[in-house]
Amino acid sequence: YARQLRVCAPELRASCFIEKEKIAPWGLFGGKEGKRSSVLVRRRTSDRFETFPQAFQTRCNGKFSDVYLEEGDVVRLETSGGGGYGD
Repeated sequence: YARQLRVCAPELRASCFIEKEKIAPWGLFGGKEGKRSSVLVRRRTSDRFETFPQAFQTRCNGKFSDVYLEEGDVVRLETSGGGGYGD
């Protein structure tokens, strides 16, 4: 599931704490892994989405605080999915 949020204020301070970004949700009894979560940003001056470390030099993409976004920036949140169960 994905959701995009556009910044409509002149400035917005953002923090993030998401799980299952590096390690996918596991499957059981031969089921496949689930989808990993992610948080991306498209700066108002760009036409492509980047990770937060690429755009803001944060240490981790899923856990950061006090990142300042500007009007017109777009944040894309992708939630993880559960792993499969058996065949």
